[in-house]
Amino acid sequence: MKLYVTSSFRCTSHARTVALLRKEGYSVFDYREGVQASVREDVHDPKDWNVFETDRSALRCCDALVLLLPGGRGAHLEAGYAAGMGKPVLLCHTEDAEMKPELMYALCSTQIFFTDKELLSALYNMKATRPTYR
Repeated sequence: MKLYVTSSFRCTSHARTVALLRKEGYSVFDYREGVQASVREDVHDPKDWNVFETDRSALRCCDALVLLLPGGRGAHLEAGYAAGMGKPVLLCHTEDAEMKPELMYALCSTQIFFTDKELLSALYNMKATRPTYR
């Protein structure tokens, strides 16, 4: 299963979650690999457009998106884009920060996972028959 994992650059559980998912055998697209935060700031810079096209292609090809909270503006846009394509969006908050769930998360997901075990269980139980759009 191909997963697109997104968050914000302030999310401290991102690298750990990506490593865990890969260890469990998932193919994970990690937007952070090979890109620095400053590269994603100028919509007029050609190198930023290359990053955008890489990310968009990975979004189109993924089977599901994992949004690690706290997520930034871009991560939430990616989650909405994935949901709009009919892809499952899994919301995961494993950080210590206090979190108040946003009501509009129900547009993408009906559950927020608070442990790695819950996230892995949800991925394991996903139906293989769910359509993906590429």
